[in-house]
Amino acid sequence: MGWYLRRRIYTFSEGKAFHAMINENTSLMVMKRSSKTIFILKKDLLKYKFDVFATEAPIVNLMGGEEPWESMIISSEVLEKEIFPISDNLVELTNHKGIQLKFIRLCIGANMRDFVTIDESDLVDQGVSPTLEGLKEFFVSHKDMIVGLTVRRYDGRQGNLIFLEAEAKFPVKEISTFKVLILSSLAQRGIYSMKHHVPFGVHAYVIIDCTEITGLVIKLLSKLGVDWSTLILRRSQAIGDWIKVECTLNKNNLRSFLHRKYTSLTDIDIKEIVRFATKNGGSIEAALIMAEIINRQRRREYSRGELLVDRRVLVDIAAAASLAADLCGVEEVDTSIWQVDQEEVERRKKEFLRDFGRLLGLEAEQ
Repeated sequence: MGWYLRRRIYTFSEGKAFHAMINENTSLMVMKRSSKTIFILKKDLLKYKFDVFATEAPIVNLMGGEEPWESMIISSEVLEKEIFPISDNLVELTNHKGIQLKFIRLCIGANMRDFVTIDESDLVDQGVSPTLEGLKEFFVSHKDMIVGLTVRRYDGRQGNLIFLEAEAKFPVKEISTFKVLILSSLAQRGIYSMKHHVPFGVHAYVIIDCTEITGLVIKLLSKLGVDWSTLILRRSQAIGDWIKVECTLNKNNLRSFLHRKYTSLTDIDIKEIVRFATKNGGSIEAALIMAEIINRQRRREYSRGELLVDRRVLVDIAAAASLAADLCGVEEVDTSIWQVDQEEVERRKKEFLRDFGRLLGLEAEQ
């Protein structure tokens, strides 16, 4: 019978965030807030045709309104190729058809210089369902007339021009909010002017607020072009490699790390784990698995009020070392250095597998 280590589920702590570039035009921000994980997926819409124009803001704003001084129209292809597929993916995975359409302003006419606008209230007056699915049905029926969409709402404080906003509350139990936006940030005009030689940058956003990251959430991210497993693997390897390098360079670093991370270990435990790592080619992976096993055992003993006996401590250490070596492929580990009975070590090793296998991510390979 052999054993292998199952990949653990990756989590990160409160207040943490990380950024990922998915491709040339798509990026992702992941944030941990309270008990929720928030995914913010942003895609540049640079490839779609658009036009800019001055608004009536000089007069409207004098009359108490709040209009942007400049506005733009972007091709209706954005709806067809970017927004509706997002809605279709959510429906396919969750069967939820209620992504409520909060804001939109469509341009109806002959071209980007000859049009009139209608917004979500006009669609409702015409009997269109105020959802992305209803908007899709209207779009298909009037595709030849819809030349684009323009700014529906201006957020003067944040400097955002919002073209479309839609939202679903609890489409499934693990997703509390699923939001879709098309917006342009006035604060980011400079970078688009310098880098892309265009006056505005327009983005499609998908914001997913999750109570937990389940298989369904990962499938949804995959549909949206995000390979979650690859992102987490890269982060885990980077962090793990850094710890490995630091601990390999100096055994005092390893000793300090064990003290901080595994708080139930005794001084003898830490001394022998460092000794094990030093005598076995600096195998930090094996040393950390060994520490995890012994730490769990010590925690169990403390909760039961059991007294530690020196001989049993050494048996635990030898058994954990042997098991960690098996898992990491470390050959010729000599557990006799602890001067304990080898049959007792093997027996204890089997107990660790039985008691902690599931928690440690260990599975039997028959």
